[in-house]
Amino acid sequence: IDAGAGAVKFVRIAGGRRPKLLAAGLLELSPEPERRADTAAALNLFLAGKKLGKRVVTMLPGSNLTIRHLTLPKMPPKELNEAVRWESKRHLSYSLDDAVIEYLIQDDERKVAGDKYDVLFVAAERTAVLEHLAPFDRAGIKVEAVDAHPLALRNAFRLREGPADK
Repeated sequence: IDAGAGAVKFVRIAGGRRPKLLAAGLLELSPEPERRADTAAALNLFLAGKKLGKRVVTMLPGSNLTIRHLTLPKMPPKELNEAVRWESKRHLSYSLDDAVIEYLIQDDERKVAGDKYDVLFVAAERTAVLEHLAPFDRAGIKVEAVDAHPLALRNAFRLREGPADK
């Protein structure tokens, strides 16, 4: 579900080796703030009767995100977690205490020598994440994951079954 400023969009996909689009929809929201319905109400109205499944994912807009690549020496997972937080501090305009930071170790062996990690980290201000999730909470929709809008398509293909080169 993509609940943006101008529209609410959803797709329902069956996974597996050959993902299949089961349903899709778009509800445009009024550009005038006084005429615009509450996003939670729009979600309820738009999604009423639609079977969403148990794995609802939404995307945080790219304007709220900091996405960077880091190269870090190999280390135990607990130390890597702290190293990513420490290194991300250089890229953020807000305090680490106000940040939600997630990272992914890239597994492309060609990018970095064997004694280092190529890490992709994504950070957002905690208030931006909570504001994005509030309409889903008010609409009674349980969100399983929040993806980074610029990385969502990449992640959908990365998580599917089968060879990555297809």
